Amino acid sequence: MNTLATATVGLVLADLDEAERMALAGVDAGSLLAFAKALSPMHKQRAALVVRDGAILQLAALGLSAADIEREMDRYAGNGWRRDRILDVCPPRYAGRPQAWLWMAMNAHPHPLSRRRIAEVLEKVETVWRPAPPSDRQRSRA
Repeated sequence: MNTLATATVGLVLADLDEAERMALAGVDAGSLLAFAKALSPMHKQRAALVVRDGAILQLAALGLSAADIEREMDRYAGNGWRRDRILDVCPPRYAGRPQAWLWMAMNAHPHPLSRRRIAEVLEKVETVWRPAPPSDRQRSRA
């Protein structure tokens, strides 16, 4: 199952209560994806944005600024994406390269983002996800 499908299933399962998750525990991934799509098309849209934003975060983790990501995304959208958009999986030639993250972002949401929107994605994550420092108890165990 691809990343977008996995994210969609994950979002749907997260919205269910414990009993419903337990009832679906033995169901194969393909059936869960069909269930997710039938339940709500909004889950697929949310999952696409989660995957796209995750790819942008990975590009930032490689040291690319919002301006760099915008430039690379525009370049890829105008050249490589035209060829790669028909593929179900990331081309092997992108393995270990920033282009793999660009492919994933465009595959999830096939529109390049502005520098401002990329900066908003990066800022949102920094605001929402801040790892807490270890407590004194955790430090004493280390």
